[in-house]
Amino acid sequence: NNRGGSSGWHGHVYIEASINYTATKYPNLAQNLTALVETAQAEFEAAAIEFFVETLKLAKELRPKALWGFYGFPYAFNGECEIGTTKCGYENPTLGPLWRAENDKLAAIWEHSGALYPSVYLYGQGLDPYDLWQMEQQTRTRNAVNEAIRLSRT
Repeated sequence: NNRGGSSGWHGHVYIEASINYTATKYPNLAQNLTALVETAQAEFEAAAIEFFVETLKLAKELRPKALWGFYGFPYAFNGECEIGTTKCGYENPTLGPLWRAENDKLAAIWEHSGALYPSVYLYGQGLDPYDLWQMEQQTRTRNAVNEAIRLSRT
């Protein structure tokens, strides 16, 4: 995930390879860079989702009693907090809805997962209710778990 955009579509290597592949596959798009990039991104993301889903299907076939999923999914967005508040992660009024929408696009992965494993950690010693950094950290962790619960119900 690129943590502020669309799933998996990050890193120059992936972008360049996807655009080159798409230009070869659809030569008529070579004249329209916007359409070429949009098509490359859409096909990359569809293939990535298919790869995750097929991996889950195979894992379930091989080990049917296990609860399969991917660690770090849904992503625990540790992005910016709203300035002067502890509205972080999915509670960020600007970015939170975008991140939830990105997770909604991955519905096929959640449907085939036996469990969701968001990566959540609390750092530091003790909990100081007046420490803004710790409060933000707690908010992000709570939001990551709540997002996993939301997705598990869809």
